[in-house]
Amino acid sequence: MKQTFTFHSSTLPHHTGKIPANAPDLSIEAFENGQYGEALCALLDSIDKNLRNRDTPDSENKFTIHHGPITIQIKWDQENIYIHAPFLLLPDKNPLALLRQVTQLNFSDLDLARLCLRDNQLHFEYNCPLAFSHPRKIYQTLEEICLVGKHYDYEFQKQFQARRILSPCFTPYSTEEINYIYDAIQESCRECLDQLRYFEPSRKFYEMHHILAITLMKIIYIAHPQGKLYHTLTQAIRDLDKDLPMSMIIAGARQSIKELLDTPIEEIAKSLYHIETFIPEKQYIYSSDIREKYQTCYKQASAQYEAGEYRKLCLQITHKFYESYYKYYLPEETDRLLQTALREVSGQPWDLAASVLFEALETLMQNSGKTTPKDPILAA
Repeated sequence: MKQTFTFHSSTLPHHTGKIPANAPDLSIEAFENGQYGEALCALLDSIDKNLRNRDTPDSENKFTIHHGPITIQIKWDQENIYIHAPFLLLPDKNPLALLRQVTQLNFSDLDLARLCLRDNQLHFEYNCPLAFSHPRKIYQTLEEICLVGKHYDYEFQKQFQARRILSPCFTPYSTEEINYIYDAIQESCRECLDQLRYFEPSRKFYEMHHILAITLMKIIYIAHPQGKLYHTLTQAIRDLDKDLPMSMIIAGARQSIKELLDTPIEEIAKSLYHIETFIPEKQYIYSSDIREKYQTCYKQASAQYEAGEYRKLCLQITHKFYESYYKYYLPEETDRLLQTALREVSGQPWDLAASVLFEALETLMQNSGKTTPKDPILAA
């Protein structure tokens, strides 16, 4: 292997996050003035400014909001706020196994909302007096329901044969998009396996670990998958950080790549669809935070560039760039810089690619550090 990864453009270029407007300030100010209804409406505006224009509220004090497979109902009266989201039906066989997992979630992932059993149905629930409905608390509650609900929706269906209470509305990708993604996955997986074979005789686990991480995150970058494919990729990424011998970690991730390569297009297509997103599923990274996030990478890359270790430099920086897309919503200027660099070095020799990637990293470090107002809802 003597060249860098092939670059594939993202199917849905929604990698940038919008800096929140002043709605969070308005929400907190209204709450502190005892205007609880106005505070809740301003909070919803801060999450999605088009929500109340796009979705007609059920009433003045009641909204139905969609996030992936989850449908959330928010309502309030003169005294209390109620948040409710139907989740899953208990399976006919061995429901206790699922209930044990639900109990664990109530004591770990869920701090405010709770998964409650109604007859044979599981529902997310939260209510409190309006006087205690601070915007930060309500945001955290909605975030818990959205993120936990989406993550365990597929996992519980797969593991326990549970079924959804409500059928969400998904829009499948077009045939052209599905074909493009499938071809990109095939090429990326073959490229990954070829590269692993190149480094395997010399047991260069550093390079092999980077190659696997880049491939898995790159596929998420290209496809924006949901369901089974997203679950498979994210689990494989988490497994790369397990406390196991590196040879075992490499073997497990390689097997995931092989299985993905053998997956037919019809199966891949089941995980390719558009969903509505209410709570952002990734953190927005401000320009002022980028220097800190990249400081370690920059120090190591500087030493590698000085020593002429171009292959290590390329793998490390490419890994860091795709990791940024995997973990964060990026400022528009950062997204443009990363995409331009990755596209320019696609399939290039290490020495030529190294100078381009290192220059992009230096530009990123030089342009970061500018102070940007933080979202008061998230900055608690």
